[in-house]
Formats: sequence, C-alpha cells, structure tokens
Amino acid sequence: VFIGALCDDLADKLICIVCGDESSAAEMKNLLSQIRDDVYFYPARELCLGEFDGASHDWEQIRISSLFAVLSGKCKVLVTTSEALMQPCIPPEVLKKSAVTLKYGEISDFDALVRFLSEVGYARCDMVESRSQYAVRGGIVDLFPPLASAPVRVEFFGDEVDSISEFDPIDQRRKDSINEITVTPCRELILDSEARKRVSDHISKKIDENSERLEKVKAKVHKEKKKNPSEEKMAELLSGISSVER
Repeated sequence: VFIGALCDDLADKLICIVCGDESSAAEMKNLLSQIRDDVYFYPARELCLGEFDGASHDWEQIRISSLFAVLSGKCKVLVTTSEALMQPCIPPEVLKKSAVTLKYGEISDFDALVRFLSEVGYARCDMVESRSQYAVRGGIVDLFPPLASAPVRVEFFGDEVDSISEFDPIDQRRKDSINEITVTPCRELILDSEARKRVSDHISKKIDENSERLEKVKAKVHKEKKKNPSEEKMAELLSGISSVER
C-alpha cells in the first residue's frame, strides 16, 4: 500500500524498485500490477552454459519488452534486482532504431521488412505458432512480436500495407483488424548490416596483423638457421611461430 501510494505521488517520474532477488521482484511486480497497469519486471540475464541455440530466450524478451516500455514512456514503475542493473543492456538509441511501426495504408518496403526481421532475431518458419517467429507467403508476412498478445498478419499490396490483423496461432484464422503494430527486436544482440561490417573489418584487421607478425618470425627463423643455432634456440623460435599461428 505504501509503495503504491508513493508511486502515485511520483507519477511524473520513472520509479525503479530494486529487490533482493528475482522471486521477491516478481512477487512485488505481481502485487503492484493489481493496482497499476504500468508496472514492468526487468530480470537479470540468464547464464547459458550449454548450446546457445537450444536455450530459452524468454528472459531476453522480457528484458527487451521492459526496456522498450521505459523508452516509450509506457513503464512508470520498473521492478528489478541489483544483479540485473549491473549487467549491460541495449543502448537506448540502438533499441529505438531496432523497432519498426507498421501502419495500415502506409508505405513500407516489403523486402526491407523481411531483412529487418532476420536481423533483429526473428526465426523464419513455415507457420507462426510462438513468439519471435515470422513467415512469408507471397505478399503476406505473419509475425509474433515479443510484446504482442497474439501473432499478427500483415498483408501488402506492393509496398503498401493493405491490412493488419491478429490471428489464432492454432487454426491460423484471422481475427480482429488493427491499425498498427510495433515490431520490436527479439534478441539483445542485434547484428544489422552495420554491425556485421564492423565485425568483418575487425577480423580482417587482426588477420593482417597476425600475418605480418608470422612473416617476421619466419624471416627470423630462416636467418637463425643459416647461423646453425643450438637446438634450444631453435625450439624457442618454433614455439613463437606456433603461438602466432594459434
């Protein structure tokens, strides 16, 4: 009751409630949600020790949805833990750039949308049944954003958004029409074309640097061979080559 009243007094500010652990934070979020509809939970990132592709991304989608709610002003009360606050997250400008709003009747590049969905973590499939999936059939794109309560079907006429509607993931039948949908990313690591180029350039630079070092060491070995060095000296030089090649 006290925290609820405090939130009302500070209605024009974002309130962050830090709990001791995630179970306490989840309980606090559930209690406040009974009297407010602008409360969000921000969990810590899970530690994945197994194969990443087989891991659940639910935690990631909850984090993204809460961050986007803060960015858009929908979140007025954020419940979290100290562990979650200390972990790095998507910069606000990157998150904002990685969200696209589709509106009925407006022009939106169809091919660019399909590329965007892949870049921000959506998995392409034949039939959309769960969050973070999308499917393409002709001029129709089915997708299930992390923030949406139901999957959405977007029909295009060329590059014009001809209709937007929710549909049932079980029987795939279209339900209510809506005027717009905001497509948010599904992953915290966003590899768009710019990020891929930066990674590629960095790898190429490191390869060139190591190639230079390797050539210098080889030249030194060749020079030492001519002087008939001791076995100990030769082993030391060969060890240097092996470390560079690794």
